[in-house]
Amino acid sequence: MTNLDEDLSRRYAQAFEQYSNLTQAFLNRSGDLTGTLSRWFQNSIIGDNTDLAQQWNRFATALGLPAAAAPGVPSALDVLLAKQAQTAKRLSDLAVECQRLQTQFAQHWAGVGQMAALRFTAQFQPPPPDAGADWARQAYAQWIDTAEKAYTEAAHGGEYAALIASLSNAVHAFKAEQAVLMELWARQFNQPTRSEIDALNLQIKELREQVRALRKGAGA
Repeated sequence: MTNLDEDLSRRYAQAFEQYSNLTQAFLNRSGDLTGTLSRWFQNSIIGDNTDLAQQWNRFATALGLPAAAAPGVPSALDVLLAKQAQTAKRLSDLAVECQRLQTQFAQHWAGVGQMAALRFTAQFQPPPPDAGADWARQAYAQWIDTAEKAYTEAAHGGEYAALIASLSNAVHAFKAEQAVLMELWARQFNQPTRSEIDALNLQIKELREQVRALRKGAGA
């Protein structure tokens, strides 16, 4: 074995070991990160109170928004604030769910990478004494083929399909609740909402179509 072949073999082994260590470190920290984010949002924004007005006061203070009306003074604002607090709670739950699914997704792909590395190691044949520089290219091509096969199998597997579907649903649900919260805030500050602007755009489109039809009728 030449010095070049020995150096390449040593570098391959070091790369596999570093990849395995980094993957394990990520998996060990990902669960802690999810829990930390969840506890921060619960303690700093929502709080442990079950009273909706108190929850909103904590949430509004963190964002620099007006606090709820005084207790015992029923108004339309109280209903709006209660809806905001409920929506914010659902939003926080969905944020935690998205983070949990993203962690599972990362763990899934890390596992696929480890499986590809194990397959390559099992198939790896040390170079013969008379091997030349072509051996390194062949080993690299073998690694690419092994990794592509492993990732293709994973992408067509049931676990990947379930994870990507759950993550997509959670992200879309988060965006929907986010839009609801934005609408509530816009109403509170007497600003036009997205739904109102969309309704106006639709009315303008319909009016333009009616004007176009009238012009065609008058021209005929």
